[in-house]
Order: sequence, then structure tokens, then C-alpha cells
Amino acid sequence: MPPDLPDANDLSLERIASPAIVKAVLEEWFELYHSACPIMHRATIFRRLDANETLSDMSFFCFVVSILSSTTGNLRHAGQQRYPEITLAKCEDALEQVGFFNIRKASMTLERCITLYHMSYSHYFHGGMDDPTCFRYMQEATSIMKWLVSYDLRHMSDFKAVQLTKRTFWLLFSYNW
Repeated sequence: MPPDLPDANDLSLERIASPAIVKAVLEEWFELYHSACPIMHRATIFRRLDANETLSDMSFFCFVVSILSSTTGNLRHAGQQRYPEITLAKCEDALEQVGFFNIRKASMTLERCITLYHMSYSHYFHGGMDDPTCFRYMQEATSIMKWLVSYDLRHMSDFKAVQLTKRTFWLLFSYNW
């Protein structure tokens, strides 16, 4: 790997939780929240997870970490009881360590947009809508979405990607309305 990219140890989800816990939390997200927030494709997420793509793809690693953080945050007390090892601080530390918050190296992708959306909601569940970090992450997600819709959507050829982008756009639009 190039020197500015994290190594596989940095991208191991086991630093957050065991593989069984990671899958359980993702299953809960799809069971409880997907119907209201259909911005991820279940089969794709689990296929990539089973292929250990988090070890080679920093963006996917960050994406999964953000889902773990927002899901357990949304479950509040029940989440703390079932998944005590997954905390907002631990998830943010993992993202920080791999350079996710380095805006100069950030890409304008749907995956990054959704990651920021989930991290925003993680802060919402811990500190409320007036949490400045919640606001900042949501605005960055919105900024990425505006760019995607303005400049990238017309070049997308993958039907799934187009649909997920449109769904995420409307989700962010409803938040910012």
C-alpha cells in the first residue's frame, strides 16, 4: 500500500467489535431502519463484508464503522446493553486514525456521504440536534450530495448507485428542510 494509506491492522473491524457482533448490528440496522432509510443495499454490504473488503478499502471500513455507531446509538440503552463494546468515541477514534476526517484527501462519493450521515446521527443520539459535530457532519454530507447530484449523477451507469443516490438525496433534503 502507498505510505499515506492505513495498513490492514488499522482497517480491522475487530478493533471495534467481533465479526459476529458486527454482523448482528448490521442485521439490526436492516431489520429496524432500512424501511425508513433505504440508502444501502443489503446484499452488497454483506457480500463486501464477507469478502473482508474492510481490510483493503478504507472507505468501506469507515462506512461500516459509521453504521455500527449510528445503529447502537439509535438503540440507546438497549444498544449499550447488547453491544457495550461499540461506542461513539471508539468509532470516531477509528475513523480519525485512518484519516477519514482529513478533508484534503476526502473523496466526493456516496459512501462517504452516507458515512457522514450516519456519524451525524450518532452525535444526534448522544448530544441532540444542537450538537455542533452533528450539524457539521450533516452539512458535509449534504455538500457531497449536492456535488453528486449536480456533477456525477448523470455519469452514473449503475442502476443501484443511481437509486441509492436519489434516495440519499431525498433523505438529506428532508433533514435540511
